[in-house]
Amino acid sequence: MKTLNKYDLAQLLTKRSALSKKEAIQALENLTQIITEQIKFGKRINIVGFGSFQVKTQKGRTGYNPRSGEKIIVADTKVVKFKPGSWLKKTVRQN
Repeated sequence: MKTLNKYDLAQLLTKRSALSKKEAIQALENLTQIITEQIKFGKRINIVGFGSFQVKTQKGRTGYNPRSGEKIIVADTKVVKFKPGSWLKKTVRQN
């Protein structure tokens, strides 16, 4: 399975739109920056059919140091969650 990077996505975007490669790269950069900024401010991003991005708090817990076996406290942390939308799920299942 090949991994696509931003430039690969920009190339595909140029084929499907009237954008130049430079404009497509800029559009992708702008989109990722906007999503990142909005998630940072606690907003949920919902792209109908594709999915949603949001920040959730993962509760702290007691862990163990594997070398010494000592108990350690793992603090609460914020994590980004992506929940795929119905259209994306359906499309992936068909392949």
